[in-house]
Amino acid sequence: MVRSWSKRKSRLWLAWVAVPLAMNAAGLTDLWWLWLPLLGLAGLWSPSWRWNWVLTLQLGIVGTEWAYVGVSALVAWRTQRALVGTIWAASALAIAMASIANRRYQRLPERSIRM
Repeated sequence: MVRSWSKRKSRLWLAWVAVPLAMNAAGLTDLWWLWLPLLGLAGLWSPSWRWNWVLTLQLGIVGTEWAYVGVSALVAWRTQRALVGTIWAASALAIAMASIANRRYQRLPERSIRM
């Protein structure tokens, strides 16, 4: 049993993208109890790295908070939806560009993990 558990193929895309998106959907609909099974799935889909569930939890928290902030801003400033939407999308783009720059120029270990 232990050998088959360790020989499973990693599905990091599911653990790092699909599960945090599902966590965002569960958080926005107040189904917080779903986060525990989703974190368990993230752990199952990434046997090569034991602490993957912590990264998945962080991605879920940040993504859900970003969505809550955006929705709250859209409700608060109803007449300026284009401006709020632009700032909201630009913040995600800035985080993505910072992570790309971090990986390219710092040559951190995240680059060595294959998806």
